[in-house]
Amino acid sequence: MRILLLFSLAFLTVPAWASTLYTATKMGTGLPSGAVFEAQGINDSGQVAGLVAYNPPPSNWPYAAFVYSGRTMTNLGTLPGYPSASASAINNSGQVAGTAVDSYGNPQEAILYSGGLTIPLGTLGGAHSATTDLNDSGQVVGWALDSSGNLRAFLYSGGTMTNLGTLGSYTNSSAVAINAGGQVPAI
Repeated sequence: MRILLLFSLAFLTVPAWASTLYTATKMGTGLPSGAVFEAQGINDSGQVAGLVAYNPPPSNWPYAAFVYSGRTMTNLGTLPGYPSASASAINNSGQVAGTAVDSYGNPQEAILYSGGLTIPLGTLGGAHSATTDLNDSGQVVGWALDSSGNLRAFLYSGGTMTNLGTLGSYTNSSAVAINAGGQVPAI
């Protein structure tokens, strides 16, 4: 009982150095009333990628892909024909993985924001694709529908989207992340 009491008391004391390690930063200042910034990724320079929903929950429609950097919010835009986009990750070069969405908020096509360009990544023969992550080499992962309508994990690298397939008898897969070595965990 004595050890448990000492252990509990240790967590009640906050060391002085802890208060200087963390700083809360309000992002999304200057947005319209009711708009909400949702962070999705951060790089080593502190640039944050995410989306802004212009209507309060639960509708959250429409929304836009944004990067927050140096106290500035930058709208990344979307592909022609799509009213909105979301950003899912940002790498240390400032490239952003995102997804163009239709007027119902459904993901339509995976996109890469790089060097001021919005690059469509395509699909695997189906109607839809979406990104989940990218690494510092600019390799992007996510999911796309194939020509049979099955959900498949993909890797986009060097201008080509590659179907990563599935394991065993599973019908669907989706890539969730990619590391610097190009390793991709999927579900």
